[in-house]
Amino acid sequence: MKVVKFGGTSMGNKRAVLRCVKIVKSDSRRKLIVVSAPHNVTNQLFEFADRFENLTDKDYIVSRGEYFSAKLMAQLLNFNFIDAKDVIEINKNRTINLTKTKRNLAKIKLPAVIGGFYGVNGGRYELLTRGGSDYTGAVLAMLFHAKVYEKFTDVDGIYDENKKTISQMSYKMLAAFPVVHKNAIKLLETANIPMEIRNTFDIRKAGTRVCTQHPPIK
Repeated sequence: MKVVKFGGTSMGNKRAVLRCVKIVKSDSRRKLIVVSAPHNVTNQLFEFADRFENLTDKDYIVSRGEYFSAKLMAQLLNFNFIDAKDVIEINKNRTINLTKTKRNLAKIKLPAVIGGFYGVNGGRYELLTRGGSDYTGAVLAMLFHAKVYEKFTDVDGIYDENKKTISQMSYKMLAAFPVVHKNAIKLLETANIPMEIRNTFDIRKAGTRVCTQHPPIK
């Protein structure tokens, strides 16, 4: 089984979203899909919510980007839609409570699509820190014992200083690049689940494979 995460640029417009649908359908092992809000929508929702004083449901408003991305993708794929508020339990320090979230896994009927970046804390909507959709995906990959966690974005992978794609690297090496949420890196490394960083817009490229082991740079 694969857990797949599509970032904001991958969900940015109709053409991009249909590419994501094609990618998922091309591999029957892609059973659980995590999506971000379309590119820049989260920023716009934050800006909108910040215009109002004493707003008590700001996290709910901002989370609607991921919510509707997941609704759309689930319908296009004919997968089950999962509202992250029913599964992802978040602590006060904006980390995911693994114990409580694990208890909610029965609510996910595969194949399914879920929005990243948000969940609940004591019944109230709560956002993760920026880049949290990667974190959501990593938690679900670990709890579902996925064979691979695929992160689809708008670049071919991780680049070296010569702008060439690094084909393999370790999680310790990845931590030096600000491209994946630090909590996602820790979880995937601990669970020994490889991550593949690939380009939504050029699926022919192999991308960068990240493993717990320390392979040579290629």
